[in-house]
Order: sequence, then structure tokens, then C-alpha cells
Amino acid sequence: MSIQLIYELAVPPTRIDEVHRLFADHYLPAASERGMAFEGAYISPPIELDDAPTTLVMRFTLPDANAVWAMKRKVTDSVEVAEFWRRVDAIVVSRQRRFLAPYEQK
Repeated sequence: MSIQLIYELAVPPTRIDEVHRLFADHYLPAASERGMAFEGAYISPPIELDDAPTTLVMRFTLPDANAVWAMKRKVTDSVEVAEFWRRVDAIVVSRQRRFLAPYEQK
């Protein structure tokens, strides 16, 4: 059962490209080494706002719950990942991370 990892970042006006570039340059290259498949970047609303934050959604897939725990172990002590999030946090208004699994009715 694959697990979805969703990052939602509230990005101030005019800074979406900057935050996306940080992901592209400093997070995505090592994401696959952590078992994460990048599924795409999305914005909400579907146009970048010029008077309020726009939400940038970064979506990843991991193969299963074991892969989630393995990924978390790899990033816990990573200086590079900590520096990446420090740089992102200096820009964004807020961020959250969610893990989603398919609901299986019994």
C-alpha cells in the first residue's frame, strides 16, 4: 500500500518560484535516495496571488509504511535537510506535512 507525502507551504506573494527552486535544487535530488518518488507540484488557488499567500503543494509517494520510517531515519540527523528547511522557513508563512494512506473498508 503506497503512502502519499504531502507538503503544503503558504508562500508569500511573488515567492513561489523561489521556493519551488529550493525544492528542485536542494530537496528533490536526494529524495529518491530516501525512497520518495516526486509526483508533482501544485498551487492553490490555481493562480499565484499577488495580495495573499498562495499554497504550494509538493506531492511524493513512498512504497509503504516501512519506507516512511526509513525516510524519517535518514532525514533526522541530516544537516543538509535541516538547512533546506531553515531556508524554506525563512520564506514561507507556514508549512505542514501530511502522510496519507488509502482507506480500506473492512
